[in-house]
Amino acid sequence: SNQPALFFSPGIGRALCEAFLAAGDHVVFCSRDAGRVAATEADLKAAAAAPGQVVAGFPCDVAAPGGATAFAAAAAAALPGATIDVWINNAGCTTYAPVMEADDAATAAVVTTNLLGTLLATKAALRALAAQPSGGHLWNMDGAGSDGIATPNFAAYGATKAALAHLHRSLKAELKGAGLEGKVGLHRLSPGMVTTDLLMAGAGKTPASNFFINVLAEAPADSAAFLVPRLREVARSPPSLGRDGATVAFLTKPKALVQLVGRLVTGARKGKWLPE
Repeated sequence: SNQPALFFSPGIGRALCEAFLAAGDHVVFCSRDAGRVAATEADLKAAAAAPGQVVAGFPCDVAAPGGATAFAAAAAAALPGATIDVWINNAGCTTYAPVMEADDAATAAVVTTNLLGTLLATKAALRALAAQPSGGHLWNMDGAGSDGIATPNFAAYGATKAALAHLHRSLKAELKGAGLEGKVGLHRLSPGMVTTDLLMAGAGKTPASNFFINVLAEAPADSAAFLVPRLREVARSPPSLGRDGATVAFLTKPKALVQLVGRLVTGARKGKWLPE
């Protein structure tokens, strides 16, 4: 299509919320879609594992000026007496099309959401965490392009993720210059390939797409179940105790290689998610 659809990826964000709740944590989240916020908040409250757990959702566009700052204030108000220990920036969308064919508005939305949204949310998070006596930990979400590998047909998405890798390095230097390196932890989070709308935008588009989705992709809940205990482990210690700069990844290169070899040798995972 000359005007490819815009795909949003709520799956991993919701799965992370559910996993934190199951661990007994308070959870505050936001989304641009007010209806989705209300429905998700109701579902999460019904699933809360412990008495007194805070579950609060707020409609918010983090890419809009002031949006992330307002969300940070709302989160603090929803957690009276509690600190924000883990902040995760998961704003992301993509289109599937070559750059020459992609719709201008859709491309602008990808860059605005993924890069500007994360940048403004990072600013709000750093201010909120630095103001807490105990500090806190900020995690920005990696994705295809973070490692510099080409992302054909997802070029705008990959460019934003590559830019976030640079942002991470710059922010580390700024935190050190401001004397906050030992108070605010800045980390990278990689959920791997998860079966959300964002990934499935490329399903069936090339001869290899379904193969790699079947071999490497997992359900959001499986990724979250792996990630959350590790995020909580990092959050138990202040950044000054050596956990600053941690990267937590679900799909590592060795794991991907093992799954690829298993597929080629035994046919494992063939057709797991999509027909081949």
